Amino acid sequence: MRIKSKLLLVFLVLMSIGVFIGCTRTITNVEPDTSFKWDRYYISNGTIYNFYTNSYSNNELFIASQWRGLRIFNDLTVEPEWISIPSLTVGYEDKPYVYEKFTVVPVVERDRLVIYSNNGCNHCVIYININSFGEEFSRYSFRRTGYQRVAGATNNHNRYITTISESSWGGGRKYIVYFDLEFDMLGQISMKDQGYWDVDSMHHYLNGEGRIYDIHYFNDKFYVAYRTYSINYLTISNEGIINEYINPFGNYDIWSFFTYKDYIFVSVSDGIVRYSSDGENWQPIFSMSGFYDLVEIDDYIFMYTNDRIFFIANLFTEEAGIYELPIANMSGVQITSINQFKEYIVITTSNGIYYKSIEKALKEKKKANFGRSDLQIGLL
Repeated sequence: MRIKSKLLLVFLVLMSIGVFIGCTRTITNVEPDTSFKWDRYYISNGTIYNFYTNSYSNNELFIASQWRGLRIFNDLTVEPEWISIPSLTVGYEDKPYVYEKFTVVPVVERDRLVIYSNNGCNHCVIYININSFGEEFSRYSFRRTGYQRVAGATNNHNRYITTISESSWGGGRKYIVYFDLEFDMLGQISMKDQGYWDVDSMHHYLNGEGRIYDIHYFNDKFYVAYRTYSINYLTISNEGIINEYINPFGNYDIWSFFTYKDYIFVSVSDGIVRYSSDGENWQPIFSMSGFYDLVEIDDYIFMYTNDRIFFIANLFTEEAGIYELPIANMSGVQITSINQFKEYIVITTSNGIYYKSIEKALKEKKKANFGRSDLQIGLL
């Protein structure tokens, strides 16, 4: 009996060691892991291909962009499909826009965009030159973005919109441009239509202050935040109907939009995040500074900065709270996106893809301790 007990003890110890040393399969046990390590997808030779810049997910696919291509996962425990996109580079600015069917890549020269089908077929790419909108735009440039931002957005009908500017530094007259894409059964991509909208308030700027902050899609409308002589946002319906909102938050810039439940949220430079059900009437809900994208995952609002992840639970209730997810094996890397794929939280970084089941990650949460004055979240 003693021999059997000792053998059982040795077996359990070996099993425990196997869990904590570099496992490559998904962890299904939902008990808290006191080491706070996450599973990781990583190319062992340590090349630049471990730098992931953005991602997209739905119930069937997780797509991550990297140097010269995409990794497309149907299952995080199975080797993903590789799609070659030679124009893709890595970095924290001018991130590619990754969607279910296509990826939009801004090229360095900025006089054209490259749109790839994510199907990997032949003839699955479109090159859009700036002068395709008219010779009068030959000296314009496609929009560049700031740190950790993408340059456009799409709706549910394969229409992608972005902006062009009169000068390479983003000042001068601006136009909103759109592309309507079509895909055949093989995934081959073609241009159904393209055009632009001429919005008078986007042409006036003061001392080079012309700027596009964000483009977002919510509830059958595009939202475009921009600054000219005033600080504005506008909406564009799928039918092309435009409504402008001038100085809706006084003299404060509109940093970004995001969607949570049935609401659109806006992050404003006064540090207050507001929400609306109709995109016109806004209510303050929490304060925030120092964070990048905000994403809805399993009824929570997640946000990240550098190598740390926080989330807000039970928003709109008296039980609302702010928490952090500890990730012991991510120190020193830069997070570039966070998404939900099936039952997992998936994080792309400058050095691999990290993932853990949502249920297990939430069991490991701790009360937020920001430790920096420029990094804050506060419930109002």
